[in-house]
Amino acid sequence: MFPSCLQCKTVLLGTLMLSLTGLTACSQLTGQQAPAPVTTSHTGHQTQPGGGGERTDQVSYDLRPLAVRMADALLASPVSRALKKTPGTVMLVAPLAERDDGIDTLALTEAMASRLAANGVHLADAEQVAAIRQQLEYRSADGSPVTAALVRLGKQSGATHLFYGQLSPASGQSGSRFRLDMSLMELKSGELLWHKQLTMTRQQARKTHR
Repeated sequence: MFPSCLQCKTVLLGTLMLSLTGLTACSQLTGQQAPAPVTTSHTGHQTQPGGGGERTDQVSYDLRPLAVRMADALLASPVSRALKKTPGTVMLVAPLAERDDGIDTLALTEAMASRLAANGVHLADAEQVAAIRQQLEYRSADGSPVTAALVRLGKQSGATHLFYGQLSPASGQSGSRFRLDMSLMELKSGELLWHKQLTMTRQQARKTHR
């Protein structure tokens, strides 16, 4: 004996409701188990949304005290004292090599220039130097200034002396550190008048975590 039409409709409706309930449960279960998307920050560390924020070990370094020490060393030298007494002496403080490991080399260059200017050293006009520098190819493949181009820059800006150098990593018995090498050259003769090397440990230069 076949079931009535009312019984058929009841069975079909119950089956449909069970199917919808199963789909909803599967959808909820899938949403709970799906992992949150993971992105990678520019430092190479992973970032987990809702998991405490970005994890990074990148540190910035403040080496301006090292730059001031270097300028003071030059000011204390017999060469500097003699140049101050020589009329027409103009010094160009050359920009240091650009770095991308949390070191503001522009701040170092400006710190040395400001210290020298505040103690009576006549510096080449900064705006004129910037305009000439844009016309020169003075960077090597590793980002460091080419000495020959710096000499041309100094002469074109009206400088008589060039104060130039580089910042580089160094290591020794006392651990990892930064080394600042600076030299003073007379542009007319090309004679090296003065040279100094100073260092600062990474711990001393460490500024902030970011």
